[in-house]
Amino acid sequence: MTNFSLFDDFCSKCGNLSFDTTVEPERSVHYARINCARCGAFYKWQSKPKSDPVVITKLLQSPNLDDWERKFLKIIAYSTPTRGESIVLNHLAKKVT
Repeated sequence: MTNFSLFDDFCSKCGNLSFDTTVEPERSVHYARINCARCGAFYKWQSKPKSDPVVITKLLQSPNLDDWERKFLKIIAYSTPTRGESIVLNHLAKKVT
């Protein structure tokens, strides 16, 4: 769960400004559910994050990647990665920094 505040929005039931995000199972239509951190009321669904082409371009410039890693980055560059692909992407980002 991630706790964050949406300053422009608030819970319609209790007025709280903090929300919790819970990532849904892979088979779910939705990526994550956002609920009020105080009363637990449903707030909204969070859309699936997309790959950031700028980040991928920076990663591709690194000399520390092997051929498989470069090919992987080129494949997911302009798509919405699965959770598994996101894990690999995060690993590669840590590897080159």
